[in-house]
Amino acid sequence: MVSLNFQTPDVYMQLNQGKFDYNGMCGYLLKPDFMRRPDRTFDPFSESPVDGVIAAHCSVRVISGQFLSERKIGTYVEVEMYGLPTDTIRKEHRTKTVPGNGLNPIYNEEPFVFRKVVLPELAVLRFAVYDENNKQLGQRILPLDGLQAGYRHISLRTESTMPMTLPTLFVHLVLKTYVPDELSGLVDALADPRAYLSAQEKRKEALHNMGVDDSDIIEVQEQTEKGTATGTTGSGPIHGAIAKKAREEAAKQKANGTLSNE
Repeated sequence: MVSLNFQTPDVYMQLNQGKFDYNGMCGYLLKPDFMRRPDRTFDPFSESPVDGVIAAHCSVRVISGQFLSERKIGTYVEVEMYGLPTDTIRKEHRTKTVPGNGLNPIYNEEPFVFRKVVLPELAVLRFAVYDENNKQLGQRILPLDGLQAGYRHISLRTESTMPMTLPTLFVHLVLKTYVPDELSGLVDALADPRAYLSAQEKRKEALHNMGVDDSDIIEVQEQTEKGTATGTTGSGPIHGAIAKKAREEAAKQKANGTLSNE
């Protein structure tokens, strides 16, 4: 059972209207498949991925606004996400206040990143524009699974979710599949092999300038793995390779008689 106060155009009414606006306000939205199957159990408070559902990664860059107000006032934009408790992020992403320009303020902010969205089907993005006195000028709520990546103009609505004629936000959206940190290098290499190979060449050149070869690192890694298996560990592959090179140089100097007895 869900209760809403239709006399107050608060954020909860806006979320309800924005969610059902996805299908043209026909009044019915089908639940996700995993919530309808009797053989599935669903814990809305879990932070782990839902079986059969791929988590998403979303970033939003607010570039500018158009026709936000006819007055010369300062404005700023808040970007929030609502969904599962673990996906809900509020009051964290806000642009700077652009003073004295309600017509076409330029925010040009760094992207606001929602790193891991466990259940994209139930997540919505909320854009809210405020003036310098924290009075709301417009808002828009959009389901995450209904968005398309790229540069977009988002038309705003009033607090009571009525369409506004001119006010819009110009944003850049990036929507990707969530990738754990330990696999990000592999995914980047598969997505852009040239950039990955270029980075590997630069790394190899930097190690060569330090007097370290890849064969030295491989050898020390094997020794480290053997040490781990027997309960002993080294000080790291690169450190071990550099130490090995230092010992070799010392042996050469001693053989040539250039190393002192001290």
